[in-house]
Amino acid sequence: MAEYAGLWDPAVIPDNISSSDRVFEDVVFHATLNIVLALGCQISKSLSLAQRQYQANEFYRRSQKLVSIETLDTFPLSVVQLLLLHSLYISYASMADRCWIMIGAAFRVAMALGLHTNQSGKAYSQLE
Repeated sequence: MAEYAGLWDPAVIPDNISSSDRVFEDVVFHATLNIVLALGCQISKSLSLAQRQYQANEFYRRSQKLVSIETLDTFPLSVVQLLLLHSLYISYASMADRCWIMIGAAFRVAMALGLHTNQSGKAYSQLE
């Protein structure tokens, strides 16, 4: 919520984060916001079917453009959330194959975070 409020008032964003981390977090946040808006457009009753599909696709494309494969090199939980939201959108758009690919990517990032263990706070090396 603080990130969203920061869109309207930059003084709300905490400044205890380094600038490189801030840029990464901003990119992931904006990509997540766009995919959430895409999902919202898909279920909106105030738009015609054609308008829903067009708006949802626009937000989805924006989210896709913001996130590159390099995003997967870092493993914050927000990346797992973003990938899962992308897979949800893709499943609504009837792209089953691409949905499974996104879920697989989210699963692998979650495993890299150690979310499959009882010690989810511990960082593991690639070998571990």
